[in-house]
Amino acid sequence: MNRYTELDGSGGLEIFIPINIPSKAKQELEQIADEIFAFINNITESHRKNFDPENMDDVIDMWLNEIRLHKSDDPNSFRHPDNMPGLIFLLFLAGTDTTSTALLWATHYLVRNSKVQDRIHREIKTVVGSNRLPQLSDKPNLPYTQAVLKELNRIVSLVPLAPFHVAGNTTTFRGYTIPKNSVVVPNLYAGLHSSDLWGDPEEFRPERFLDDEGNLLEPDEAIPFGVGRRGCLGEALARQELFLFLTHLLHQFKFEKTSEDAPLPTLIPVDGGILHPESYKIRVIQRPCLGSVDDDWHGRPSHH
Repeated sequence: MNRYTELDGSGGLEIFIPINIPSKAKQELEQIADEIFAFINNITESHRKNFDPENMDDVIDMWLNEIRLHKSDDPNSFRHPDNMPGLIFLLFLAGTDTTSTALLWATHYLVRNSKVQDRIHREIKTVVGSNRLPQLSDKPNLPYTQAVLKELNRIVSLVPLAPFHVAGNTTTFRGYTIPKNSVVVPNLYAGLHSSDLWGDPEEFRPERFLDDEGNLLEPDEAIPFGVGRRGCLGEALARQELFLFLTHLLHQFKFEKTSEDAPLPTLIPVDGGILHPESYKIRVIQRPCLGSVDDDWHGRPSHH
């Protein structure tokens, strides 16, 4: 999936010119796609053979049951059996790779900004304590942690270009005519890194999402998931996943460089449809066990 998104690119020439441009990259992309779909087809076939409507384990079972109850002959319907592999592929692409990559970037920035990491831990310790893990119900009481997540989503701009759309009608916008059926490519990265909107867009500064009293702000300019009716369908799920994963990690661990003189991980992304960080090493230090009275910064190195 990482290689697929890297090859898929963030605006390749073939996207904008309506002709078939043969290339080694395109051939590799098609080969990877074939391998991914073979993997998905094997999984779905196994589910079909063992399908039991009384014991459904996952989203594929739910899908099979939906098709069983409301099968559609419309080739554009998600209830059409032929569309299941493509939709599962999108779940992998949009729902798995994005979240795991966002967490990799999170450790990048937390290693670089130890004071931010310390402040998150203090907030979690104050609100949640040491005897349990954070829950979604804690979210409203963790405004600084939420501000950090918002700043991560903004500065990383994980998906630099939103999914392409088509103009339903000829439209005039700020003096430009957009003909009907034109492909429209929303440039999220440009908006999230605009100095006119953010002042210092390259600075990692979670405080930009807090007011003077420490309350969370929701600026309209923060659109890492797109905007409008065609925004990301998985935004609510992604925000919940990132919140739970990151708070659980910071409740249990501290992240730092492998040594005092070790270089910091680079912030230059690997270009692609999803911006991945380059491979890096950090030290993960386990915090005291749950329920420990001595809940301070000291711990033992866990792994690299």
